[in-house]
Amino acid sequence: MASIPGIGSGLDIDGLVNRLVAAERAPQSLRLNRIEAGANARLSALATVASALDRLRSASDPFADPSFFSARATVSSAPEVFSSHASSSAAVGRYDIEVLALASAQRLVSGALSESDGLGAGSLRITVGADSFDVAIEAGADSPAAIVAAITSSAKAAGAGLGATLVRSDDGVHVVLRATDTGADQTIRVVRTAGASGLDVLVHDPGVLESLTEQSPASDARVRIDGLIRSAPSNRIDDAIEGLSLDLLTADPGTLHRLDVQADTSSGRKRIEAFVTAYNAAVNAIATATRFDAGSGQAAALTGDALTRNAALGLRSNLGAGFAAATAFGLDAGRLGLATRTDGTLTLDSAALAAALASDPDAVASAFAGSDGIATRIGSFVTGLVGDAGSITARQATLNSQIADVTEQRADLDRRLELTRERFLRQFTALDSLVAQLQSTSDFLARQLGGL
Repeated sequence: MASIPGIGSGLDIDGLVNRLVAAERAPQSLRLNRIEAGANARLSALATVASALDRLRSASDPFADPSFFSARATVSSAPEVFSSHASSSAAVGRYDIEVLALASAQRLVSGALSESDGLGAGSLRITVGADSFDVAIEAGADSPAAIVAAITSSAKAAGAGLGATLVRSDDGVHVVLRATDTGADQTIRVVRTAGASGLDVLVHDPGVLESLTEQSPASDARVRIDGLIRSAPSNRIDDAIEGLSLDLLTADPGTLHRLDVQADTSSGRKRIEAFVTAYNAAVNAIATATRFDAGSGQAAALTGDALTRNAALGLRSNLGAGFAAATAFGLDAGRLGLATRTDGTLTLDSAALAAALASDPDAVASAFAGSDGIATRIGSFVTGLVGDAGSITARQATLNSQIADVTEQRADLDRRLELTRERFLRQFTALDSLVAQLQSTSDFLARQLGGL
């Protein structure tokens, strides 16, 4: 909008008021911008440091359960015959395994039936293992397909482990019943309890009437371990050897296969490597945020910040205390494969660490995960920095509050300056009116004097 000069004075009142308001705004706006920029810079740098420290805390967390130092690995000479898994409680050793038979689920099939003919109304009682349920077959809904649907619905309602399907072949349709679970105790029994004798084509009552033919028996898995036979209802056997589970894949009777259970040091090594990487990242993040370039005189956002400086000192002191505690287990930093650089970061000698894990994994576990262990101490210290009640978390909240306060101060400044602008406009408008009156009086007097 174009500026309109005063009628009486000819002054650019709007432009003059804008310049006065801008002059009053400038120093206060500059102060708020300086506060906001500083807070944002510190908050950004602190977020980077906090993120690195949080990753270090995550790398320390697994050491709360040091069972991975006792991990076991299994090596099978015939992975196509069986697979295996060992927990930390499994004893290191060698076993001879012979898979005698796999567990199977019973499957029964009817003779060829006409798809369109009904078998008659009535009821069947079906037993699968320890579960029994009744199937009601209504007149007009007694075709093989309708009976399969009724069996499926009743089995589902009873929670029984039975599936029913209709299979079409060249000679007609066949009703197929199959147990859901494997094992010798999951046999299927079908008896007609009422109704037409046509339903007897679906009966399977061993020793009495067996119209359904068994295609697959209900049988247990059998395995020989070091000459001793163990049976199980499924192809997973997890109670024959303490801490060891076997998944049987193929029956191979008459052939012995070797299973070796070995100490697995890779789990401990990987977690220690991850811890060292996270520790170095945290140290580097703090160094970057607090760096001072003497050549250019340029300071980083957190240069001289006491909280961040104390975080760096705390990491070093807890690391040193952890190294000292490790000596109680006969392990110094060198035997653990660790060394400290001049910048505070760590180096890791993988060969030395592997040797320590192989010779005494319990000692390494205590050095890292004991009550005074390296990872335990570092994790606890870092939680005090970036946990919910941590000091860095509190500082971040303070800086966010400061930035929010600056936003509110800007809004207050805008409101005050708008009132100032209105006051200036009133004053200059009144001045313009006065000048107009004086100009009118001057013109009148000039005309009177001219007439004399």
